[in-house]
Amino acid sequence: MCEVSNGIGDPQAAQAYLNVEFPAKVTFTPTVQYLPFRLQGVVQCHIKANPTLQYVTWTKDKRLLEPYQTKDIVVMQNGSLLFTRVNQNHQGRYTCTPYNAHGTQGSSGQMEVLVRKPPSFTSKPEAMYQRKVGESVDMHCDAQEADGTQKPTITWQRRDGVALPKNRVKISGGNITIEGLRRVDFGYYECVVSNEVATIVQAAQLVVEGTQPHAPYNITGVATEFSVTLEWLPGYSGGPDLKQNYVIWYREQGNKDWLPIPVTPPGSTQITINRLTPATTYEFQVVGKNELGDGMLSNIVVVKTKDVSDYRFISFPTDSTGVTLIPPVFRPKGPKPGPPRNVTVTEVGNGFVISWMPPLERANLIQYYLIKYRTGGNWKTLNKGQIRPEENSYFSKFPDLFFQNSLPVFKQL
Repeated sequence: MCEVSNGIGDPQAAQAYLNVEFPAKVTFTPTVQYLPFRLQGVVQCHIKANPTLQYVTWTKDKRLLEPYQTKDIVVMQNGSLLFTRVNQNHQGRYTCTPYNAHGTQGSSGQMEVLVRKPPSFTSKPEAMYQRKVGESVDMHCDAQEADGTQKPTITWQRRDGVALPKNRVKISGGNITIEGLRRVDFGYYECVVSNEVATIVQAAQLVVEGTQPHAPYNITGVATEFSVTLEWLPGYSGGPDLKQNYVIWYREQGNKDWLPIPVTPPGSTQITINRLTPATTYEFQVVGKNELGDGMLSNIVVVKTKDVSDYRFISFPTDSTGVTLIPPVFRPKGPKPGPPRNVTVTEVGNGFVISWMPPLERANLIQYYLIKYRTGGNWKTLNKGQIRPEENSYFSKFPDLFFQNSLPVFKQL
């Protein structure tokens, strides 16, 4: 950027972009890489190029490798090699050479690619553990290398990424113990086994009984002008003998107070909330409840009701007796578009063309045009459908008898 100033007024600046092009080059390659036997594996070649990379040539054991003609090898977009099913023949010494429009800066160093068997489980945790609040749970997991010479790395984690409770968790080898179980301990736990070539995972579900319900999830909302229909999936009820009901909490976005609505019939996972205002944003939460108390609130879902396109033809929702469920909705107040300009009526054949120019003031507020006419009495609407804002003319046919006594006068709104 070049900036100039003489102390008077704002400085003036101009920018230019410097694009430095260079032949493709290898930035890094691991000297030793491992591939998992009978699984997918990648031999990496880290490349930098400007202009972009065009292709990469590979050698294996000092001979040209033709991956495009080999069914179990795929050249990735970044130039690395993907082996779709590794076998012992893939072991060897590899080099990569990248090219772009300016050529190459040379080949990589030799990479020693070794094929190793992935670890395997010798003991897996159970698919599900059911415990009550306050109890403990022991989950067992063990694994070994294929050659049996050393142990792979074994760790435990929660599938949802939540950290394990440090003060209540003990891990010894591949075994994990969680003491003083709480409602928050409900979830999936994973035993992760890894070595230099692969990582394998075995999951176990921990169900904690005797708690309040877990939060409902996958909440969706479908809006009309005056209502929102919510659906959700139930969270864990707290135990096989505990049934849960639901309460909806909602508010207009920006308000402080939440309003509750019990869901009926009990246990239903769907509800329609009526008496809402059109074109208004609402926030909703769902909470489950069993005999032990209220559960956890769901995530907040934001839904905006639809706007009313034409308040003259509004259809209010009613209950089973036909009574309107909401108070009357009036035409909104606010700024109006200015009057259309240069309104003209031209006779053509068996009809008339009414044309106009859009208003100078607030033309962006126009939703549609209406054309009205009269022959001495009350004004009547001429066009049956709405005329879109981008249109500026309208053709209408009139019977000859209509014009025998008086020519109609047109009015445009």
